[in-house]
Amino acid sequence: SDKEGKPMVYIKFGEWDVRRSVVTGQLNRARRYIDKMLDDAYRHVVKLQQEGKNATQYSLILDLENYNVVQQGCISCMPLFLYYVQTLQTHFPWTTDKAILVNAPTVFEIAMRLIRPILSQQVRDATLTFGTNKEEYQKFLKTIIEPDQLLQEYGGNLVDDSEINYG
Repeated sequence: SDKEGKPMVYIKFGEWDVRRSVVTGQLNRARRYIDKMLDDAYRHVVKLQQEGKNATQYSLILDLENYNVVQQGCISCMPLFLYYVQTLQTHFPWTTDKAILVNAPTVFEIAMRLIRPILSQQVRDATLTFGTNKEEYQKFLKTIIEPDQLLQEYGGNLVDDSEINYG
C-alpha cells in the first residue's frame, strides 16, 4: 500500500514479449490477461472496503526496463495497448490513482505523446513518467510509499517473492 492506504500494483512490462503474443495469434488471450489484471487490482480495492478500510483506488508502478520497440512497441502491438486504454477508461474509470511509469526509454516517451490525445483527462492526470534515472524515480516513490511496502529494486525494503511467467 502507499502512504494513503491505496494498494500498489507492480507490473514489469518490459519483461512481456507483446509482439510474440500478437503474431502467434494470442491477441485475445493477451486481452483477457489485461482484463484479469485490471479486475484483480479492483478486487483488491473492494476487499479492503469489505475490511472496513477507506479504499477506492489503487496505484500502479509500471516498470519499462528492457522495453524495446520490436517486442512491445511494434505497430501490430498497438491494438492491444488501445484495448488496455479503452478497457481502463470504459470499465474501470477512476480506479487508478496514479500510474507511475519507471525506466521509460526515450522511444517510449515518444509513443506516449502519440496516444496521449486518446486518454481521458483523468488518465492523463494520473500518469507520471520517469526515465531511467533511478535516483529520480526512487526519490518520488519514497514520498508516496513506505519503505516496507516498496520493492527493493525501487528503493524500499520489500522483497519480491512473486513467481510470474511473462512468456
